[in-house]
Amino acid sequence: MIKKGDQVKVDFIHQLEKNGPEIHFYGEGILDRVEDGRVYGRLDDGQPFTCMVGDVVKSVSKYNWSLIPEHVQFMATDEDGIACGWLVEPKILGDAWRHQAHFSAYFYINRRNNYLNHFRGDWRESLEQRPKEQNQ
Repeated sequence: MIKKGDQVKVDFIHQLEKNGPEIHFYGEGILDRVEDGRVYGRLDDGQPFTCMVGDVVKSVSKYNWSLIPEHVQFMATDEDGIACGWLVEPKILGDAWRHQAHFSAYFYINRRNNYLNHFRGDWRESLEQRPKEQNQ
């Protein structure tokens, strides 16, 4: 079941008028609303889209790893909504993810670019290791 906040893969062509130009929507995005068989969301570049539920496929990962530097092995979102990338597996300390040897994360998705942080839900469930097929 697709729902608001899901990360999805988008691939569809939209045509405003019968003989008008076609617009190809393709990429990863986040759903902002799902109703009446339609989904409303935005691609990673911020471009909004609306299409039928069948035009999107729910992503398996909590994060879009193609946007995250290769050396980052773990991603987690703190209580404040900022996503952080780690070289080693962090643990929860207070209201944020930390590692005793590395109190600072190595990669951030800041508030300005927070639409790139695909994780939605309880921040304590946000930790994810880089998928094996993304490891190089």
